[in-house]
Amino acid sequence: MMYAEGIGVRENIEKGVEYLKAAGNHEPAVEALKHYKKSLFGVWRRK
Repeated sequence: MMYAEGIGVRENIEKGVEYLKAAGNHEPAVEALKHYKKSLFGVWRRK
């Protein structure tokens, strides 16, 4: 979530979503992924 929200590092939503997906079925990661979607052009955005 640090990369996705830019906490202490430069914001990089794509990298943050990649880490959240790697976390698998960990409940906080699943909830955090609900706040992001892939745009028509393949770029991850906040909902």
